Amino acid sequence: MLTTFSLFGGLALALAQPAFWRGLSRLVQTRVAQGGSQSDMAQWLLRPELRDTAQTLGFVLMGLFAIASVVIAWLQWTGRG
Repeated sequence: MLTTFSLFGGLALALAQPAFWRGLSRLVQTRVAQGGSQSDMAQWLLRPELRDTAQTLGFVLMGLFAIASVVIAWLQWTGRG
């Protein structure tokens, strides 16, 4: 049963990554825009490509989390973990 929970829990966490990172980037952009800063860092954070970069990061992390949860479930299944 622990194997099933760790597998499904890890996969659920993996599937949530793209939406989490895209939402976080949207939140950061909204807060920076509300602040009205004109610094170089603020302009870098406000660029439209940031959301795409965050979503790509989410997909990469989704793959890593999925692989890790399968490995952990397999180790628990075989009694090695």
